[in-house]
Parts: sequence; structure tokens; C-alpha cells
Amino acid sequence: MTMKLALVIGASNESIHAINVAKQKGYTIWAFDQDQNASGFPYADKSYAIDINDTPAIVKQLDGHIPNIILPVPIGRSLISTGKLNDAYDLFGISEKNAELCTDKYIFHTTLHQKGLRNISCSLIQNENQKDITWNTFPAILKPRFGAGSRAVSLVANQKQLFDTLSLYMPLKEDFIIEDCIEGPEFGVDGGIINGKLEVTLLRQKINTPPPVCQCVGYFSLPKNSDTITKYNSVTVFLNKLISVLEIQNGLFHADLIYNTKTGWFPIEFSPRPSGHNLHNLFTIKCTNIDVIKEYLNCSENLYANTSCFISQNIKPMLIHFFNFEKVHITGIPDEKYLYSKYPLVYYKCNMKKNDWLGEVIDGKSIIERGFFILEADSIEKLDVLKNLFLAEFKTEGDYE
Repeated sequence: MTMKLALVIGASNESIHAINVAKQKGYTIWAFDQDQNASGFPYADKSYAIDINDTPAIVKQLDGHIPNIILPVPIGRSLISTGKLNDAYDLFGISEKNAELCTDKYIFHTTLHQKGLRNISCSLIQNENQKDITWNTFPAILKPRFGAGSRAVSLVANQKQLFDTLSLYMPLKEDFIIEDCIEGPEFGVDGGIINGKLEVTLLRQKINTPPPVCQCVGYFSLPKNSDTITKYNSVTVFLNKLISVLEIQNGLFHADLIYNTKTGWFPIEFSPRPSGHNLHNLFTIKCTNIDVIKEYLNCSENLYANTSCFISQNIKPMLIHFFNFEKVHITGIPDEKYLYSKYPLVYYKCNMKKNDWLGEVIDGKSIIERGFFILEADSIEKLDVLKNLFLAEFKTEGDYE
């Protein structure tokens, strides 16, 4: 029997779900990551601790073996390696150009701005011009040109705050961009792209911390009903225009968007890979009964004809929320059986321990390891009330360090 070979480029714990799904479909998994202790390595058939940005080194390690597919996994700038290898082996999935356009936030902006899909001002900040940067419209968003997980993203209120925030990173070890701030609620979107057609699996409304950090700490899933179907339809139309400009033919995607009642949808970011933080591998599946990894592999093997395999008509109202306590000690953690008996708890994972100190929530990395919970109810309003009651079960004491 000919080996069906699937590669994993970036074998973090976020890759484990894709590895398991591919194994169930008969693939042999070879995983690559620069971390020799990468969480995904034990799940793969072979593991290689090499720089995943060095695609010639990956090709050399393949030693003439031709992969059938590169598994889509949550990853940042190194997504370019996936694109390069797809191009080199003519594989189903994103290209190097796709990855470059989406992981470089400045090029992403300029490309979409030219087509009228990102109608804001945006400037590149580098060491040579950082002292000359002035901005006329506040508040504004300052963020790294490359990167993921909301790292170093700030809402700046005025020119002084802009300079003060930039000074924290001087001299700049990387480029930054500054852009106009668009008002409106934020949403996350999961889905797939097959043969140039995008389908939306799940629309999620974000729960963010207050400015200036505005870090996402949870999501409400949006069921399809008379109140939300217009959003589902309009976001699908908008994102299909976007991928046409980005020239993406095949791939999974995760998008961060703002919905403005006057101007419609605005793209914060678009990533041609699945969402991280236990979304694509857990929350989306529980809300929609669709596993986007499984459907993507089926599509890559031409198992579907004209089936809308990424679209769910029965989306459950659910909440996923991380433990966003700040500047406190944990003094009491409720019993897990008690929580399951009292709340409509779908999933619960708590990595916090009594007497743990929890610092500020500044990005995804600062809360992801604490754990999270998923609740189900018949409306977002009920979920919001349950969320606050659930978090209140954890006892904390304020800053006394």
C-alpha cells in the first residue's frame, strides 16, 4: 500500500487535533518544529526538530518522499513555509503568495485598500522613521507588522500615548504599523475555501477587555436565526470578495472582523489557517457539529462534489471563556462536580491552583494556559449572565504583592 504522507509545519499543541484526524484517515504524519519538545511530536509518526522557516532543510529531511498534503494548523509568520512547500509539491492548499499577503499586516492593508476593502489610513513604522510619525485621527491602533495572538497590540488615544507606547519597544526589533480605529463589535469567523469559494462555518462575537489592550477573552457563538442570518449572508459575500483579491483558492481560514452599522464589515486580519485557542478543534465543533479539519481533508481527496460541507444550519448558542482575572491571587477554586451540577457546562479545564498569582491580561499568551470553560444556553443574554455567575465561583484577593 502506498503511504499517504501528511506534514505538520509547526507542531505545537494546536496541531494535535489535525494530526489525530489525519491519522484516522490513514495518513502517516511527519512533524516539523524547531522545539525538540514540541507538544505535537509524540502524536506524529516521525518528528524533526529543525527550523520550520528553512524550507530547503525540510525538503532535505523528506529525502525524496513526496507529501500528499500539509495539514492546516494554527501558526503565525511561519505559515509562509506551508505555502512554499505547497507550491514546490503542487499540493492542495494555500500558496506562498497567499501566506505572505496575510501574515504581513502592512501588505495585507495596502492590497485590500487598493480594492476598497480596507478604507482606512495606515502607516509603516520603522526605526528610521519612528520619530517622524505623527497621526491625526485618534484613537488609533498600534501593532506589530508581523505576529499573532494580539501580541503588543494597543489602542492609543493621542500623540503622546503613541510616542510613549513606541518608546517601550525602542529601538524597534521589528516593524510596527499604525492605523485608524474602526468602531463596532468584533467578530471571529471560521470556515473553509474550496476552489475559490468561501463558506462560513461559524460567526463568533468577541468579548474584549477594556482599552487600551482590548484583548479577546471569550466568544459567543451566533446561531442562525432571523436576527443573525443577515450577518451570516453579508459576511460570506464580503469575505468572498476579500479572498478573490488575495487569490486564495483552497484552505481553511480564521478572520477577525469589525461590524460597523454604517459601513458594514471591516477586516482586522485574515489568516488562511484554522483558528487557535481551542476554537477550531473544540468550540466550533461543539457549536456546529462540523470539524473543519476533517472536511478539509475530505475536500482535498475529492470526496465531495458540490456539497456545502463547511456550512451548518443548526448552530447552538454557546460561550467559550478564558479565566481573565487580573492582579489577583486565587484563594478558592470550586469543585468540578459542583460546577457541572449547577451550570450548563459543556467543557471545563482549569489549570489554575490555589494561591496562584494572576497578572495583567495583555495578549492571548497571558491567559491561554490558565484554562477555559464552555457553556450552552438558549440565548446570548442568558450566557452572559451565566458567565458572570460562573466566574464569581472562583475566589480571589487583590494585589498584595
